Amino acid sequence: MLNIILFGPPGVGKGTQAHFLTNEKYVQLSTGDLLREEITSGSDLGNKIKNIVEEGSFPEDVFIMDIVKGFLQKHSKAPGILYDGIPRTLLQAKALGEVLFTLGKNINLVINFTYEVESLKERVVNRCLCKKCGMLFNRKLDPNIEGSPCPECGGKIFQRADDTIETFMKRMELYEKKTKPLLMFYREKGVLVDVDGMESVGDVRKNIYKNIQYTIRKLDAKENQR
Repeated sequence: MLNIILFGPPGVGKGTQAHFLTNEKYVQLSTGDLLREEITSGSDLGNKIKNIVEEGSFPEDVFIMDIVKGFLQKHSKAPGILYDGIPRTLLQAKALGEVLFTLGKNINLVINFTYEVESLKERVVNRCLCKKCGMLFNRKLDPNIEGSPCPECGGKIFQRADDTIETFMKRMELYEKKTKPLLMFYREKGVLVDVDGMESVGDVRKNIYKNIQYTIRKLDAKENQR
């Protein structure tokens, strides 16, 4: 089982590429979804988390890692896990590494979507999406697309209220501040690769699959040497 982290700012295409991988039975681990599911389950851990959330706080890493470990054990037969929303900090990255170590696993590949700020900003502020199927569109390519029916499913096409220049710049500042230490951490471990997120969806996909296949071959060779 491959453990893959996708790093990149909003709008760079992580979600699109993750969708392709989940179609091939890779499982997406979303900490936000897992926290909500645990609370809904009514478990002891879920009740502890619920109390923390209701107090306006965010669950400590120890709780998050307990949920992550349970998820990994549940999906131990999956060909790969995609990490979504974790790790967000250096402490989380180290804690995740410890959880994986107890399961006899490691982070095998970290894909860093590189970007050019101005091009990414233009992409974000011009994007629209379908409310029903989530398909993305670009207002610059079609100025009348907003409010139209989706050609794929007929759903209404709209623009998110937070896809503004101001919000984009704030998110970029926060992303660069928090992510750089993580990129250095994984680059030093030799598992990080850069993928140009500004290329076409198809080219980005090919680059990702090339790196996945290389990682699989490397792991197989290591296993054969034992």
